[in-house]
Amino acid sequence: MLGDLGAAYAAAMSKLLRKCKKWLSFHGRTVGITVVVMGALGAGVYYAITTDKAPEQIDFGDASISDWAQEVSDLSFEDGLRLIAEGEEAKARAVMNRLAPLPQASTEAIGNPKAHLWRAQELLSGKESGSILRFPLSLIDGEKLSLSYTVGVTEVTDRCARHLKAAIELDPSLDEAILILVDLRLAQGKRNLAIESLFEIVEASERPEIGVLIAHCGGYDGDDLKLEEEQWQILTVGGRAIQQSKRGNLGFRVAHVLRALVLGQEELANSGIATIERDFPGKEIGKKLQAQVAYFRAVRSLNERPYQVESTIDNLVLALRSDPSLNIVVEALEATTQRYPEQKERVRKEIQTQVKEGDDSNGVLLVYLSDLYSDQPGEAYRLAKQAWEKGPEEVAFLVNWGQCGLRVGQYEEALEEVSERLGTAIERGERFELLVLQGEIFLKQEEWEMAVESLEQALALGEGRYPELHQKLAQAYEKMGKVIIAEEHRVLAGK
Repeated sequence: MLGDLGAAYAAAMSKLLRKCKKWLSFHGRTVGITVVVMGALGAGVYYAITTDKAPEQIDFGDASISDWAQEVSDLSFEDGLRLIAEGEEAKARAVMNRLAPLPQASTEAIGNPKAHLWRAQELLSGKESGSILRFPLSLIDGEKLSLSYTVGVTEVTDRCARHLKAAIELDPSLDEAILILVDLRLAQGKRNLAIESLFEIVEASERPEIGVLIAHCGGYDGDDLKLEEEQWQILTVGGRAIQQSKRGNLGFRVAHVLRALVLGQEELANSGIATIERDFPGKEIGKKLQAQVAYFRAVRSLNERPYQVESTIDNLVLALRSDPSLNIVVEALEATTQRYPEQKERVRKEIQTQVKEGDDSNGVLLVYLSDLYSDQPGEAYRLAKQAWEKGPEEVAFLVNWGQCGLRVGQYEEALEEVSERLGTAIERGERFELLVLQGEIFLKQEEWEMAVESLEQALALGEGRYPELHQKLAQAYEKMGKVIIAEEHRVLAGK
């Protein structure tokens, strides 16, 4: 009997143990973790109850950095500019760094294009930009173009180029970034790379007007033979691609036309323009490309011997007629007539005809025309005011209108605009121009103290480098009876 009970007990215990083993195999880890966690919590509670010692503080660095990070985390590019104006440069830089992250080579650009541009300008430490815009008149004398500075190939310049490329990729219309990138490549002695960078922008943005910069680049030192070989190869391969995969790619085809112009193949370029007009009838890009043909011809004329200024002017006028919005052509005409003033009357007639025909939407053209009418102050003032009405946001138009008004005694309206604009102008150069004009108007009105205030502010912005301001200040101080100060300014004006 006892043997049967023992056997039954043993069997029951064996069954129970098997169940426990099975349960532990499924839930044992959870139970173990729970025990450990509860033990740790219990120990923490016991420590908190039984001690009054302050918890140890770990130093993670300057707390202001964390505060800045939180403060600038949702600020915009415009907020960054405001911080700069307020002298908060460190915070502004934090904003710009957040808005302009550098992408890896395999990823697309991200961030704010203007912030990328700001970072690039900061890395270049204020080196000049925009040299590529100048019409290359020095080619007349047989000289190659050159920048006033050189830049090495370093990690800093590489980062600068990457910021500029990101800015352009995000906003292909950001001309300042394009100009700085080209100047950077030229300063590094990489003329051919500068040209190819411009072709890449043309292909991505479908902007034929970039061709004028390509034309200017040709005036800089570089490996001309290599450039010609590369362009012929790309042109040949590209011609076949247009017949197949690239036929519907307008940017590629615009670049193809400009490559032909680099090689002096005007007939090939005109053929490409004709097929573009046929394949893209709604784009109205043919005239813009015809303007590029005329502009390239004008640049090439600078190298001709003997030089014929009439040829340059004829082609520039033709370019302007084909594309009245091409401001750089107006600037090229202005530079040419400054060097050859005897051509002003001829240019004036050509442009006046164009304006009368209705192509007067270009404010830059009207400003230039007002200068050509300097011998007729009334007409110059009318044109200057018309230019400002076309582009009231342009400080240069406002200043030109005010200067023309001074010559005919009509400046009160311009003075009101200048005073209002000074309340919002941030850019140093704009404030300088506005303050000078305001000071000149106050001189005209014999408001000597107000003239001194404006001109002294302008002198400070110009860092004392403008002798004509010293002369104007001498006049104002003398009228105020401050003869000694007036004489000091006359001495400075003569240096």
